[in-house]
Amino acid sequence: VGFLGTAFMGARASSSFFWGVLSDRIGRKPIILLGCTSFIVFQIMLGFATTFEVVVAARLLMGFFNPLVGLCKTVVCEVVNDDNQTKALSYLTGWAAMGMVLGPTIGGWLSEPAEKFPNVAFASSELLKTFPYVLPNLFGSFVSTLMFLAVVFFLPETLVAEENSYAQVSQTSIDDSKDDDQLELELTNIRGTKVVASTEIEEGLINKQPSPERKPQTVKGSSIIKSICPLGRMYKILCDPRKRMAAFMYSYYSFTSSFYAEVNPLWYISTRESGGLNFTMANIGTIISISGVGLFLYNGFVFPLISHVLTPIRLIQLTLIALAVFYSMVPFLSVIEPQDFNLLNVKAHTWFYLLVQFSSMLQMILNNHEYIGINIIVNNSCFSNERGAMNGLVMTLGSVFKAIGPLGAAAFAWSVGSRNSFPFDYHFGFFVLSILCVALLLYSKHLPLSLNEKRI
Repeated sequence: VGFLGTAFMGARASSSFFWGVLSDRIGRKPIILLGCTSFIVFQIMLGFATTFEVVVAARLLMGFFNPLVGLCKTVVCEVVNDDNQTKALSYLTGWAAMGMVLGPTIGGWLSEPAEKFPNVAFASSELLKTFPYVLPNLFGSFVSTLMFLAVVFFLPETLVAEENSYAQVSQTSIDDSKDDDQLELELTNIRGTKVVASTEIEEGLINKQPSPERKPQTVKGSSIIKSICPLGRMYKILCDPRKRMAAFMYSYYSFTSSFYAEVNPLWYISTRESGGLNFTMANIGTIISISGVGLFLYNGFVFPLISHVLTPIRLIQLTLIALAVFYSMVPFLSVIEPQDFNLLNVKAHTWFYLLVQFSSMLQMILNNHEYIGINIIVNNSCFSNERGAMNGLVMTLGSVFKAIGPLGAAAFAWSVGSRNSFPFDYHFGFFVLSILCVALLLYSKHLPLSLNEKRI
């Protein structure tokens, strides 16, 4: 299972930048439709796989042709104004959290139907006995088909084409001695691209009409080849201080979130003697599922009410302060020993379980705040015709930094196994996270305030 997950993530990391650059050239919508199509095809391939090699191939192809995560964040930024970016991303992450809960639940329920429902004729069919995992994959393909149709009929193209970016001038700035019908101006759009357009003056605006000799923009084969060999483009992006700082923030976040994802389950299942909570895997699954549902409700009904109060940079900074305190305090939960008493007719171990559940949900909410704020400054660091490449780049960098996140597990195992004293005992991994949050907080003080606003 771990190998299959690595195959998917590795393939996605290797292709994210390419798809992002291509979306800046031909539009977001075609690339999203390609991603939906890949899920439809390769999930069917996965469901009917009979060998491990075919399963790995399906996962690799599914990952390589999966530009959806980066492009969804790009499109969400482009369909709303600055005031609603935070709210829009909160809805996106809320539904993603719900998907992480519903996906495994539905998949587990549909898997191996012949064993789960032996008395149901359809479940006991020869097809489902031969391919016990085909139903969850067919269900996934069905959902991907619905998404494909929704994109076709309801999603507008959000890429700002160069031909559509013209300067707006007041009527008083036009020389009245010139013939308005024949006036030709060299216009410079907000990205610095110069175009020549014939114009008609109407109600103080330039009514753009491209000159007949101007050819429409086409995608050249050389451009696509450059996209496939992206190191030069990556370097060019990172030479911009705004983009470089935003990419660093995202990479740093990816590492710390992966670090915590490795440490926390180990702390849950460790024995009381070693400083853990002595939970079972079933306990952990329940806690994560409830936290996911809680995050969905929070992002849908609570966070949108307060999202307009803070700028993205301020949201990141306040969240990092809260996370630094949280990581330094949460391991002390293992010191609490539930006693045999009742409070409001609820036993002590139930109250303890609720406290751990609350801490899990709080961390998920704070991590969500950091994720939203950082993704906003990533989108705000570049113009529309660069956002696909920028989101593809940070997806690639994030995957690389997530790959070193398992150092958290190594740190926790070392601290527990070596029987060190405080703070190098089981607290050590959490204290490292707290220090990392403080370091990122100090770095965020140097972020330019212009990252709070979108570059159009």
